[in-house]
Amino acid sequence: MRARAKSGTATTISRLCLTSLVWLTRLRVMNAGSESMTEILIELHAHDPAQNRRRAWRVVAGADLFGLWIAHVSFGRIGAAGRTMRHEFTSEAAAIRFVRRGLHRRATAVRRLGVPYRPVEASPAADSLLIMTGLW
Repeated sequence: MRARAKSGTATTISRLCLTSLVWLTRLRVMNAGSESMTEILIELHAHDPAQNRRRAWRVVAGADLFGLWIAHVSFGRIGAAGRTMRHEFTSEAAAIRFVRRGLHRRATAVRRLGVPYRPVEASPAADSLLIMTGLW
């Protein structure tokens, strides 16, 4: 015996949610070109075979569909699985401040590790941050 779908409030709400999700997805696809300026992507490598140092640090920060800023930070030895952490922020300024603190820490690697971090990949929005910290 088949269960019949009710045409009540629950079905109407689920249809509205599905329609909203479809429109949000379409809006995100249409605005994909404008989003690339606000998303921050930076990948740095510290490489010195003589000291057996091969480190990587990568951060990707951007806004999600609900306006929450999320930063994914991956770090570890190059070629190994490494570790990834996710941080959430309520504003763009807080996310940029977090990224800037991480870049300042990477800029002191010469003093701490004896090997400088070099940019491997960076988005256009990240150029000013790299210049401010002296990594670019």
